[in-house]
Amino acid sequence: MFLPVHFCFRFSINEILFQSAIANEKLLKPPCLGLLAVQLRCCREDCFYKKIREEKFCVLSLSLPKSPNPLLTFSNLLEKYFAAEYIQGASCDRCLERKENPSGGLMKKQGFCKLPSLLIFRIERVGFSPNGYVFKRTERFLFPEFIDVREYCFFSEQNKAKQTKGSLPNSCFRVLGGSTSNAVSSVPKVKQQWQQVAQLSSIKSRTDFYEYDNIFKYKYQLRAVSVHIGQADSGHFITYRRGIGVQNRSVWYKTSDTEVMPVTFAEVTSSEAYMLFYDRALTTLN
Repeated sequence: MFLPVHFCFRFSINEILFQSAIANEKLLKPPCLGLLAVQLRCCREDCFYKKIREEKFCVLSLSLPKSPNPLLTFSNLLEKYFAAEYIQGASCDRCLERKENPSGGLMKKQGFCKLPSLLIFRIERVGFSPNGYVFKRTERFLFPEFIDVREYCFFSEQNKAKQTKGSLPNSCFRVLGGSTSNAVSSVPKVKQQWQQVAQLSSIKSRTDFYEYDNIFKYKYQLRAVSVHIGQADSGHFITYRRGIGVQNRSVWYKTSDTEVMPVTFAEVTSSEAYMLFYDRALTTLN
């Protein structure tokens, strides 16, 4: 069977347009777009049903602790964000279908399943007093020039080692919902159940974190820091930015409206950071 010449020509043109559209879509893709894998697992001993979904993200919002901590670090904020959460009183889809009662609660765990070339973190600095007054939180925390997000990824080597040991430290465990007394009494049992199924945890994602072994794969380098000057309802932003190019890589600049001036890295790290921008270290070496 032979196709008409005009049909083949039209098909080739459509194919070219299709490939061009795909290329343009890749160019328009935000460099900060990544994927989180969120796993919900039932804590009933006779169920252990799990549900996994992927969530897109461009900016991760990190919350400050309720009580000020002069030794607070950026790692503390990340650990809190990715800490496993026990949702008391919740039921999984299978238990709802079976109408099981009482509910065993759900264990929520999340981690990176596709890392972007640029990680952006926003620090939640708006607080609310008991009488409803809005105020700005001015706590500072230590943030490094380089970060390694390996332990916050599913299928990462460190995570796999932790799961094999079957340990879940108290520092990375939170309880949501229900009364405090019931929640505290439920933690040991839930932790034991979670440890039993931790080794069985497997999350299929579009990114295989064992594709290649590269020390820079999970490492990111600080590119810029945004700082808010003013109160919770007013003010303006200034930005500290790393210089462009190999020769200016270690030089930092402070930009505020029309003013640009070189600053020390010590001034950058001592700032009241509102947003942190980290570039993948592999790309910054070019």
